[in-house]
Amino acid sequence: MEENGQLEILNSLHIGSQASSMATNLLVLLHTVLTIILVSGILVSYNVSSIYLNGSLYFACSLGLASLLGASIAYLCAQIFATSSQARGIFFSIVGILYVLRAGTDVSNLTLSKFNPLAWTYLGHPFYQNDWYYLIGLFLLTLIVFSIGLVFESSRDLGSSTIAPKKGKTKASKWLATPLGFFFYLNRSTIIS
Repeated sequence: MEENGQLEILNSLHIGSQASSMATNLLVLLHTVLTIILVSGILVSYNVSSIYLNGSLYFACSLGLASLLGASIAYLCAQIFATSSQARGIFFSIVGILYVLRAGTDVSNLTLSKFNPLAWTYLGHPFYQNDWYYLIGLFLLTLIVFSIGLVFESSRDLGSSTIAPKKGKTKASKWLATPLGFFFYLNRSTIIS
């Protein structure tokens, strides 16, 4: 498709510019739904009195929505930053900060955990209270982050980013010319985060 220009024609159309990202996001959604069905089905198949269908479904949905939130954040980062290494580094930084904040608030002040989306997966107390409000909030936050990503993607040109990449040096250093140096250069954001 790329050699004869069909991909270029598809990408020039409004629906074509978002076709590959929508296909990826639909694949993630399908994977999440299958994971929810599989996890809840396996938990119910244990035939343990304390593991019932509602709690299993809640637990599986919390795992699935956490993965969808991660995918939405990654999608948003991919629209904002110019290179995949920048987007990956910022994504892991965001998730890492949320995880550290969750760990800190779980130990010191559980009330502050209510403001962290990563904590929403377990604050509803699966198999005990099954408070679906946390999962509804997680679902709505996922939709909001995904919608912002769609807006950013529709407002930028194909192959560009929202934040313009900075101009690099015209000559590479000797360290960058080595395979190890090049590897660290490409993954420096991820390594730092």
